[in-house]
Amino acid sequence: MYADLHAHTTASDGLATPEELVRFAIAAGLRVLAVTDHDTLSAVAPARRAAEGRIEVVAGVEISCAEGSAERHVLGLFVDPEAPALRALLEAARAERARAAERLARRLASLGMPVSVADARRHAGGESLGRPHFAAALVEKGYAGSIAEAFERWLGDGRPANVHKWRPAVAEACQAIAEAGGVSVLAHPGAHRPAPVGREELSRLVHAGLTAVEVRHPAHDADLK
Repeated sequence: MYADLHAHTTASDGLATPEELVRFAIAAGLRVLAVTDHDTLSAVAPARRAAEGRIEVVAGVEISCAEGSAERHVLGLFVDPEAPALRALLEAARAERARAAERLARRLASLGMPVSVADARRHAGGESLGRPHFAAALVEKGYAGSIAEAFERWLGDGRPANVHKWRPAVAEACQAIAEAGGVSVLAHPGAHRPAPVGREELSRLVHAGLTAVEVRHPAHDADLK
């Protein structure tokens, strides 16, 4: 494999630090690696320092967006991390993540599972706090047997502990990515629930500014790869 254009670090919900991710990519024989954490570009600089010219590190980000009532994820690749519009959008998204984390903690407490933001934060290596970190805290406290169970029973869409979170529209994210000199990519279209993104919606997203689609992803089944 020549490139991996969708990889996360501990800056969001990945398991490897930026430096570790670069080492893994080099060991795997990759020549290009895009660091695309959720709603943050903070891992790009340390990953580039760790690369030391041995691998090209692409500046990227995965933005959680809204398309009507559905959540869609858009990758911004080859972006300028200092672009004002993109930085402002990501700062707003992270601020909403923080507010949503407080709401989620209150919801879990009301369900008899006291998990604080601090409990979740212990499982987060960076500034982008999300449901996977609360899932890890639920497992740690014995309220779920696994991350998957935590999502299936409590945190997934439509589950009792799921809370509403503001997200930028797909068109807004695509515009910010374009202004940052990047390309916007619909992430894992086959993994969205309750159904994969269809042709009609994809056409709307293209008109909204989408420039590419992620074809291969571990969450896609054999028919979608």
